[in-house]
Amino acid sequence: MILLGAAPESLADSAGLIVTGILFVLLVLGTLAAMMTIIGKGFSSTEKRSKEKMQAAKARAATTPTASGTPAESSASAEDDADQIAAVIAAAVHAAVGGARHRVVSIRSSGGHWAAEGRRSIFASRPRR
Repeated sequence: MILLGAAPESLADSAGLIVTGILFVLLVLGTLAAMMTIIGKGFSSTEKRSKEKMQAAKARAATTPTASGTPAESSASAEDDADQIAAVIAAAVHAAVGGARHRVVSIRSSGGHWAAEGRRSIFASRPRR
């Protein structure tokens, strides 16, 4: 008989203990695999539903009448997009300065400096060797 904390008395007891340990590990790994499968299916169904909602929203936007009464065209030109972005930025500046005189001279992309700043922050937080 094997007691907790006592050493096995024979080779059969040792083998039984090893087999029991291996079966317990396999049971735990199987349970973890089943849990991961269930969670994965939950995420994939959530992703599928969000894609369906996005497609439905795009379909509604394509058929929604605009101010002129015609359906919105999905192939808006890049110039129209740039004009809309400039208008939004100008409105944000106007709201930020509180109505004071201002003029938006140019709008340029700042480039990929966010990634470089993130790397710099990570390297600065690590000890030097």
